[in-house]
Amino acid sequence: MALKKKKRQPSLTTLRDKLDGLVSRYVRLKAADHRGIAHCVSCGKADHWQNMDAGHFVSRQATAVRFDLRNIHPQCRRCNRFSSDHLIGYTIWMQEKYGDAVIAELWARKHEPVKYTRGDYETMIDDMATKLAKLVANDEPSDWTHYALQNVS
Repeated sequence: MALKKKKRQPSLTTLRDKLDGLVSRYVRLKAADHRGIAHCVSCGKADHWQNMDAGHFVSRQATAVRFDLRNIHPQCRRCNRFSSDHLIGYTIWMQEKYGDAVIAELWARKHEPVKYTRGDYETMIDDMATKLAKLVANDEPSDWTHYALQNVS
C-alpha cells in the first residue's frame, strides 16, 4: 500500500495575499454603483471598479490596520501608485467620512505589533469571502456582479 503524500498547507504569505485579494475586491465592489463605477477617494475620478485599486490610508505595511476596512478605499491607480500628494485628498475624504477620531486611531495603531497566525488568516478569509458573496448577491444582476461572483475564490 502506497503512502499518501500529506497535502502541503499554504504559507502565511499565500494566505495573506489571498486575504488581500478578497479585501480589495470587497472594498472596490462595495463602493461601486449598479454599473460598476467607483470613485477615487483622493481625486474623485470615476472608473470601473476593476480599474481601481484598494488604497490604504495608512500604509498596508502597518499590519495592525492592513485589513481594517476603515483604512481601505477605492483609489484610481494614478493616485494610489504614482501620486505623491494623494494623501491630501484622501485625508479630506477620511475627515468627512469618519472624522478626526478614526484618523487618529488608525495612525496610532500603525505601530502596534501584530502577528497573524494561520488560524487568524483562515478565519478572516472565510469571513471576507462570506461578506463578498453577500454583497454580490444583494446587487442587481449585471456583467460585473457575475464576474465578481465567479472569481471569489
